[in-house]
Amino acid sequence: MKKILPIILAFFIVFLIPNGAAAKDLIYSFDEQSPRTGYIYTGDSRIRRLNLTIRMDKLENTWVVCKSGMGYSWFVNEGLPQINDIMKNQTEIDNWVIVSAWGVNDLWNSDTYIRKYRKLLKNEWKGCHLYLMSVNPVNGSMTAKYSSIPYFNSKIKAFTEEKKSIKYIDTYSVMKRQGFSTIDGLHYTESTNRLIYKTVRDFLNKDNASLTYKKIVMYIGNQSEIEVCDYEGEFEWDTEDRTVAYIKKVKGKNGQKAVIRAGVPGNTVITAKSDGISLKCDIVVLSVPECIRMFKVGRLKQGV
Repeated sequence: MKKILPIILAFFIVFLIPNGAAAKDLIYSFDEQSPRTGYIYTGDSRIRRLNLTIRMDKLENTWVVCKSGMGYSWFVNEGLPQINDIMKNQTEIDNWVIVSAWGVNDLWNSDTYIRKYRKLLKNEWKGCHLYLMSVNPVNGSMTAKYSSIPYFNSKIKAFTEEKKSIKYIDTYSVMKRQGFSTIDGLHYTESTNRLIYKTVRDFLNKDNASLTYKKIVMYIGNQSEIEVCDYEGEFEWDTEDRTVAYIKKVKGKNGQKAVIRAGVPGNTVITAKSDGISLKCDIVVLSVPECIRMFKVGRLKQGV
């Protein structure tokens, strides 16, 4: 019987409803997509060297705006216009994440940075998610010159506690705990840059991970593919009611994609879990009458 139901439904869609092929497309159009996220990394020579190691600017929906030896003045006068232009021109991006790592070249400017960040979040960066990376440690002959790093970080961290849209990424503590190496006391080796990037990405992933769809409306026997976005961990997939929809296949790197097959009409929830993260997608499987009714409603909305 389960094999016959999709055939019956297909018969209704293709032969009993006018423009049946369009009806099938209409059903798919009820999927609710999750927002697409764009990432912008901005900072001084440390971000430039991090990019040389990781090549973030080659990743999908990722941009890097940086300048060696610079601080607040360059960030405001040259870096900020570049960042704003990126966000303005990339119209396909729904959700912006900005990782700012300024400060090592002007540690005395913490209050100035904070005032600017606060103003940006009320204006050009309103609705963006701002992540402030700690100014990371130095060693060797640079220790005395940069002794005020902890004070700068304490000011920035206190500022991030004001709003939910601002987060503090404490790479400084991770590096002090796990160890780090530099090439000159100030700039890091490739292995340390990889540690920094992993720490940042783990933080961003847990904060911004999502599925490609928040809700999928399917018909009996229909298949759909769903994918984890913005997270690189290993995932396990499950469904609350396997009779309504079940995981037919898991594929992709670390099991980040799943093929879902609809069963009987009803509602269920698909979950993808990894490292304490649980992502959910609502699944609705329509009966034949519901498919027909949805098609008719869609035609009315389209003025057909």
